[in-house]
Amino acid sequence: MTATHGVSTIRRLAAAACLVSSVLAAAPSIATAQEEQDTQTSSKPHWRLALALGAQAWPALADLQPGAGGGFDSVGMVVDIAVHGPSPFGNGWLLGLDVGMSYTDSDVTGLFTDMSGETLYLTPSVKIPLGGTPLYLDLGLGYYRADFSEIDCDLWYYEGCIDLGERWSKSTFGGYVGTTWDIPMGKTGGAIALSLRMNFADFGTPSALGQSPGQLDGPSAVFLVGYAF
Repeated sequence: MTATHGVSTIRRLAAAACLVSSVLAAAPSIATAQEEQDTQTSSKPHWRLALALGAQAWPALADLQPGAGGGFDSVGMVVDIAVHGPSPFGNGWLLGLDVGMSYTDSDVTGLFTDMSGETLYLTPSVKIPLGGTPLYLDLGLGYYRADFSEIDCDLWYYEGCIDLGERWSKSTFGGYVGTTWDIPMGKTGGAIALSLRMNFADFGTPSALGQSPGQLDGPSAVFLVGYAF
């Protein structure tokens, strides 16, 4: 894997980490979390905004065999923003939208530098509370997009990163199923949000990687840690 892609990964990870850590840094100690849990879960449905950072494990991406040789990492980073509000179904159900992106590095040589894999998703979703606890069943359906591109970052010559050109992209319909656990943060009304989900989206054959590189399909596993307001 090249040094430029290492710098690119560090820059992206640092930016995303700063976004989430700045929110988490403002959260107080969770010493009173258990005392506040009953109050939190018994209150009326409310609007929920969550910012999260995590990791994605995508076996199909790692199994691709590019004609130029090399391969993609099996694990990438994910940034996710979700907003949900009370639904007309009652029973504490929340309806909303998840927006996020993932980034995975590789040592696959492109025209100028190594390629990277990015995905973008925009999924209307529902959160169904389980058993009167701050544990939700998550279901989402919507738009997924995958891109293979070359991003060059060189600290010695310029600031920032330059996109040297998109090599392949594909949009498709997909969805996810998962669960989220909101751990109340005392009197702040916020919560640490832990999410685990499985994404299902079939992008077909990424032809830019060669004649028969394999299929880029699901599932992919995503684990997220964030803060919910």
